[in-house]
Amino acid sequence: METVLVPVDSHQFWLLEPDRRRGFPPRDTNGLIAVTGPGAAIIFTGISSGRVSVRAAALTAAPTAVDLDSWDEIADMSLPGPVGDLAVAALLDHVPPGLPALCAAGPGDYRVRVHARGRDISPDESITQPAEIYVILCWPASPAPAVDHKLTDHVGAGLRPASR
Repeated sequence: METVLVPVDSHQFWLLEPDRRRGFPPRDTNGLIAVTGPGAAIIFTGISSGRVSVRAAALTAAPTAVDLDSWDEIADMSLPGPVGDLAVAALLDHVPPGLPALCAAGPGDYRVRVHARGRDISPDESITQPAEIYVILCWPASPAPAVDHKLTDHVGAGLRPASR
């Protein structure tokens, strides 16, 4: 997997299919990723603007293990890919070169796992040297409830409702 620097603005970058509406994140979020509609999900960052390091992979089947020790936050969500062309995108639809399309099996239902590390290093700042790291895995899967594997950073805790 190649690492690519992805622009961040307003504490976010996206997983997005072409010509999809972004929508608004639900109130009950895990603080890391939120699906906002078919072919659209927001990934929340600690920094307000700058760039983050992202690696992404389109898998043909679910990964066999979750590496809890290397990450601050890890969560899975179901995400329909009606076009089959889901990609990492910046706020203004810029798709950074070097990351793969994430729908390995074309149009259909997918599962997305997001790993995050470093969101507490420079929260709410505009940075020039990336400190946040993300790994995004996507594979074909029937819709299923979200799974929060690990939610431990302060940035995510500030986005989660108190009842969660």
